[in-house]
Amino acid sequence: METGSYAGYTAVDASRVIKIPEGISKQDAIGAFLMGMTTLSLVKESYPVQKAETVLVHAAAGGVSISLAL
Repeated sequence: METGSYAGYTAVDASRVIKIPEGISKQDAIGAFLMGMTTLSLVKESYPVQKAETVLVHAAAGGVSISLAL
Protein backbone atom coordinates (compact mmCIF):
# COMPACT_ATOMS: atom_id res chain seq x y z
CA MET A 1 0.00 0.00 0.00
CA GLU A 2 1.29 3.47 -0.88
CA THR A 3 1.65 6.10 1.80
CA GLY A 4 -1.34 8.43 1.95
CA SER A 5 -3.83 6.19 0.20
CA TYR A 6 -6.87 4.46 1.58
CA ALA A 7 -6.39 1.31 -0.47
CA GLY A 8 -3.55 -0.59 -2.03
CA TYR A 9 -5.63 -1.58 -5.05
CA THR A 10 -8.95 -0.61 -6.55
CA ALA A 11 -11.06 -1.59 -9.56
CA VAL A 12 -11.76 1.22 -12.01
CA ASP A 13 -13.21 1.09 -15.51
CA ALA A 14 -10.44 1.71 -18.07
CA SER A 15 -12.40 4.62 -19.57
CA ARG A 16 -11.94 6.50 -16.26
CA VAL A 17 -8.16 6.07 -16.08
CA ILE A 18 -5.64 8.68 -17.19
CA LYS A 19 -2.11 7.50 -17.94
CA ILE A 20 0.57 9.73 -16.46
CA PRO A 21 3.18 10.41 -19.16
CA GLU A 22 6.83 9.48 -18.59
CA GLY A 23 8.76 12.20 -16.79
CA ILE A 24 5.77 13.62 -14.88
CA SER A 25 5.68 12.84 -11.17
CA LYS A 26 2.54 11.57 -9.49
CA GLN A 27 2.48 14.72 -7.35
CA ASP A 28 2.61 17.01 -10.42
CA ALA A 29 -0.07 14.99 -12.22
CA ILE A 30 -2.39 15.08 -9.21
CA GLY A 31 -1.78 18.82 -8.75
CA ALA A 32 -2.63 19.55 -12.39
CA PHE A 33 -5.74 17.37 -12.22
CA LEU A 34 -6.92 19.06 -9.02
CA MET A 35 -6.29 22.51 -10.55
CA GLY A 36 -8.36 21.51 -13.58
CA MET A 37 -11.19 20.15 -11.43
CA THR A 38 -11.24 23.38 -9.40
CA THR A 39 -11.37 25.44 -12.59
CA LEU A 40 -14.16 23.29 -14.01
CA SER A 41 -16.12 23.65 -10.78
CA LEU A 42 -15.80 27.44 -10.93
CA VAL A 43 -17.02 27.81 -14.53
CA LYS A 44 -19.66 25.08 -14.54
CA GLU A 45 -21.03 24.69 -11.02
CA SER A 46 -20.58 27.88 -9.03
CA TYR A 47 -21.66 29.96 -12.03
CA PRO A 48 -22.33 28.33 -15.41
CA VAL A 49 -20.40 30.67 -17.71
CA GLN A 50 -22.06 31.04 -21.09
CA LYS A 51 -20.50 31.72 -24.48
CA ALA A 52 -19.75 35.43 -25.07
CA GLU A 53 -19.84 36.24 -21.33
CA THR A 54 -16.91 38.07 -19.79
CA VAL A 55 -15.24 36.65 -16.70
CA LEU A 56 -12.98 38.78 -14.51
CA VAL A 57 -10.05 36.79 -13.14
CA HIS A 58 -8.81 38.70 -10.13
CA ALA A 59 -5.11 38.32 -9.25
CA ALA A 60 -4.30 35.82 -12.01
CA ALA A 61 -1.10 34.45 -10.55
CA GLY A 62 -1.91 30.88 -9.54
CA GLY A 63 -2.59 27.69 -11.46
CA VAL A 64 -6.38 27.95 -11.38
CA SER A 65 -6.26 31.52 -12.67
CA ILE A 66 -3.91 30.51 -15.46
CA SER A 67 -6.12 27.60 -16.46
CA LEU A 68 -9.15 29.92 -16.52
CA ALA A 69 -7.33 32.06 -19.09
CA LEU A 70 -6.83 29.08 -21.39
